[in-house]
Amino acid sequence: MDRIDFSALDTRKGAEVGFELQLKHPVTGEALAGWLLKIRGYDAPAYQEVLREHQRRRLERSRNKRITVEELEAESLEAAAVLVMGWPDQFNLEGQPFAWSEANARALLGRFPWIREQVETGAADRGNFLPGSAKSS
Repeated sequence: MDRIDFSALDTRKGAEVGFELQLKHPVTGEALAGWLLKIRGYDAPAYQEVLREHQRRRLERSRNKRITVEELEAESLEAAAVLVMGWPDQFNLEGQPFAWSEANARALLGRFPWIREQVETGAADRGNFLPGSAKSS
């Protein structure tokens, strides 16, 4: 009997490398040509570190005051934005160039919930981050 190697299903490395997510129209579901975001997965060490930092902050704040809904929403948006690793330099917003940055990723996901939903769905699908899968190639 052949030995089974768990590393064949290690999604952490692929989740950190990321993949190109093809954005789809929020109503029709049709692919939006050229609308690509490079995203990492939920298993990515960078994403997990953000979650740990949120836990540290919550523990610290809980000693002094209650955590507000607004703070939880801000943390959730921050975590979602860390999933976005980049996008092509061809994007505009309000007629102005909209280059990738961490702040712009937060702004994009905060303003366009349909993009955030697609990013989070893509990040949750571990098949996107397995070596040799059709999705990650």
